[in-house]
Amino acid sequence: MASQCFVRPTFDNPFLNIEELPGDTIVRKPEPLTQANSDPNGTSLVISKDVDLDINKKTWLRIYVPRRIITNHDDEKLPVIFYYHGGGFVFFHANSFFWDLFCQGLAENLGVMVIALEFRLAPENRLSAAYDDAMDGLYWIKSTQDEWVQKYSDVSNVYLFGSSCGGNMAYHAGTLDHDHEYSNPFLNGGSKHVDDMVARGWAVLVTGVSEDPLVDNAHNFANFMEEKGIKTFKLFGDGYHAIEGFEPSKATTLIGATKDFICATKN
Repeated sequence: MASQCFVRPTFDNPFLNIEELPGDTIVRKPEPLTQANSDPNGTSLVISKDVDLDINKKTWLRIYVPRRIITNHDDEKLPVIFYYHGGGFVFFHANSFFWDLFCQGLAENLGVMVIALEFRLAPENRLSAAYDDAMDGLYWIKSTQDEWVQKYSDVSNVYLFGSSCGGNMAYHAGTLDHDHEYSNPFLNGGSKHVDDMVARGWAVLVTGVSEDPLVDNAHNFANFMEEKGIKTFKLFGDGYHAIEGFEPSKATTLIGATKDFICATKN
């Protein structure tokens, strides 16, 4: 089957929204952001709201649920996808237009609650800030009294999901690693918590695309997980890095693979 060609999105500013200033400082220019939509009487199939995580760190969470759950007063408890957005630890936000749209698609098509994390970005915040925020988000799920989480989610059925750098964050948050092996999950034979993943019966979905410079690492990581005895699902195809945020057809494919993954692994 012939490979399909996808055109990468282009940006006017080669440095996106960051401008370097004298004195080793930067300023971020405004970018299009999407407001939460919490109106259950609207036409959107997904409603969302923002909640604070840590006001001192300026971190927060956007929660998405299918509108039918609220308008129908449904008692169904939804699986939870905890989502880490992409952007190389430097760019974008949980409410960036394309990541917000992608999370809406996850909630609508999978019938799940999606919780997207707004984490601290570099270079203003050095590692391990983003990873600490990733863990803070998971601890929040365990302890929160938020009405939507209490009424509509099954917190015993949580999936960690990330795009680009968010995939890296999902792995390290899931394995509770703080050894600064962030850029290389194979370091020293892999995380010391991989055996815990096996014991708990966890599974992983690893994806990659042909034009991504990191695709070989994705293949190697999937093989590494399988060799460690972790049930591993894979989705590889054509495209460029983080294409799911820009190409609807690829977002649909990824959401479909995620649905199959959840169905195959749910408690």
